[in-house]
This record gives sequence, C-alpha cells and structure tokens, in this order.
Amino acid sequence: MVTVVEQPSAIHAIDEAKRRWARARDAWETIYWILSRDPQAGNPINKNDIGKIRVFTLDGMRSLGMPTVTILFEVSPSELTIHDALFEESKIT
Repeated sequence: MVTVVEQPSAIHAIDEAKRRWARARDAWETIYWILSRDPQAGNPINKNDIGKIRVFTLDGMRSLGMPTVTILFEVSPSELTIHDALFEESKIT
C-alpha cells in the first residue's frame, strides 16, 4: 500500500463536488481506496514514460447521486500524488 498525497487543486475539486453531489465523498473514498492498493490503475498518459503519470476514471451513477470522477495522478516508489480531479454528472442512470 502506498501513501496518497492530494494536491490543492484536487482538494478544491472534491470540496466543490461535495456541494453539488450527495455521494461525491463516497466516489472520492472509492478512488482513494483503489489507488492506494493498485497504483497502476488507470491508463498512462505517455506510453514511453512507463506509466509514471496516469489517468483514472471512476464511473458514477446518477440515480445514486454519485458523480463520475477522473483524476490525474503521478506514481513514485513511495507515494502516489493526485494532481487534479474532474467531477461531472454521470451518464449512467
């Protein structure tokens, strides 16, 4: 398990999302849980970079008030840094 570090832009995004979606915190905690156990989740931005910078999307569900969340993160041997997060209305009903 790795340490997860949230950059200010990611913290701001979750704070704003919690005001809009009832289950934004649940979505964030799910992402946090997945990435802390599998830092290679998601897709690398640059295939030649051995996947150091990655993107991960968690599909939400509109009927549950859970947004879709896409994050940009960086993996190092000792930690995973979440640089930014985008919350949007889920397309899944």
